[in-house]
Amino acid sequence: MFCTIAAMRYILYPEIFTVMATHPAQSMFLGTFPMGLATIINMFCNVCVPAWGEGAAYFAWALWILDAVVSITTATTIPFIVMTRKSEIDLSSMTAAWLLPIVSCVVAAASAAVVAEVLPNAQYALWTIIVGYALWGMGVPLALMIMTIYLQRLLLHKLPPKAVVNPETRRMRKKDIPPDRIPPLSNMAFLRHRVAGQNETFPV
Repeated sequence: MFCTIAAMRYILYPEIFTVMATHPAQSMFLGTFPMGLATIINMFCNVCVPAWGEGAAYFAWALWILDAVVSITTATTIPFIVMTRKSEIDLSSMTAAWLLPIVSCVVAAASAAVVAEVLPNAQYALWTIIVGYALWGMGVPLALMIMTIYLQRLLLHKLPPKAVVNPETRRMRKKDIPPDRIPPLSNMAFLRHRVAGQNETFPV
């Protein structure tokens, strides 16, 4: 429903999309679309594929391919737009939202393991895993770079204002962030865990 509302908004007022895509903060949230689709694909594989059979598996695979394409597009286009904007961005205005377009590739990579698990064709499953590792290799280095820059921002400019800090984050300030809150690392662990049980099904 919300995707339909957003699509109608940009169809009726196309000039708004250009403004949003070049905004230094709002454009980052475009990465949430492929991440949300990856979650839907995972649930589809776990619930619908066992009930509906082989056709549903290939439908989930097609959705994952779309998700991978959108993730790559988001991870490459949004940083490029930010770098080529005419107005400059201060380091103090940086937020953790800068990770969103990049982490979409890592989430799609983790979803590749779930999709490969339900594909009837072992060769297709192998190629899905290979592309998943390529997506992870594309997203993680960029995410680690952004995390380093964000650490520099925190060291030089202290914590962000209360208006941009999540209340839950403020409660967690005094203790370490658990590993499952770091998307590049947690999704890599998920990918390796799911792939480890499929090695025997792959053709040599």
